[in-house]
Amino acid sequence: MTGCNSDSSSGGTIPPEEGSPPNEGEYAWDIDQWKITIPASKDDWYGSGGTSAAELEPQHCVSSKDVLSNDSVIYHKPHDVTFFEVEDERMVFRANMGFGTTTANSNYIRSELRELFNAQRIGTCSTSSSNTSWFIDDKATNTQHHTLKSTVSVDEYPNISGQEPKVIVGQVHGWKIKQALVKLQWDGPSKPVRAILNKDFYKNNQSCEEGTSKYPECKDWSFSVNLGTYPANMDWNYEITVDGNGIVMRTSDTDGSNVKQHALAWGEEYHDTNNGTVTLAEGWADADVAYYFKAGIYPQFRPDEKYAGELFEVSFSEVEISHTSN
Repeated sequence: MTGCNSDSSSGGTIPPEEGSPPNEGEYAWDIDQWKITIPASKDDWYGSGGTSAAELEPQHCVSSKDVLSNDSVIYHKPHDVTFFEVEDERMVFRANMGFGTTTANSNYIRSELRELFNAQRIGTCSTSSSNTSWFIDDKATNTQHHTLKSTVSVDEYPNISGQEPKVIVGQVHGWKIKQALVKLQWDGPSKPVRAILNKDFYKNNQSCEEGTSKYPECKDWSFSVNLGTYPANMDWNYEITVDGNGIVMRTSDTDGSNVKQHALAWGEEYHDTNNGTVTLAEGWADADVAYYFKAGIYPQFRPDEKYAGELFEVSFSEVEISHTSN
């Protein structure tokens, strides 16, 4: 194990108890399909590397980063928080809102998985190119339907006066695109889960700012649709599918009841939103736009020392990715 076990680091991946390896077949996910970003910086976790957020990768990536596996207990000693572990056949993600390092294009911390599409087949986990992301009509794998399906529970959330406990638990993001296609956000125990989308986007990591094309319209790209309402400590399902027709987002109870669904087609008006009639740009389906799934926790307010001890904890009993052909 490298990095976090060095003398200069303050984190650590605790090994499993000897003689009790987990049975990979018991889990409703494939950990080798993901890397994880954590709230600690590279300097803080590995002892060097900079102030951006640290990552861990699965064994097959053969990198200098620490290994992400179902054995991993990603514990941060200075703030006494375990960012990730597997307990009772559930992936558990945590963030202490009194601490954290943000990632590029964000002011927020995360303990979140990022899909490594096709990484084992192509022999690289690098996300610096689009090779570990998928295209809607993906020629490399001959797949056209792309789905993220999860069963999730928000087990703990901050109790902060004047601050709603907003946390994103699933995403579809474009490669080198700052504007997410969709973020699935839990807004608290008595409010509907919202899917927050962008009508349009810029390529090449361009921001919405004065002097760019599509300005000032880009300031109004974000909109949302309501899905099911779920209290804390209750499992619920979500499913997001992207294909050549558009995007479908669905939540339901674990028995399949109480389905709330929205299906938005590329380039067509959609009326059932919190922001009036919207149209998703046809450009989202362009042949050169690549995507990846994300799952875990991505709190939607900034960490602050005054929030020390206020935790988000979210657990998943299932995280399934599927890429299928017509």
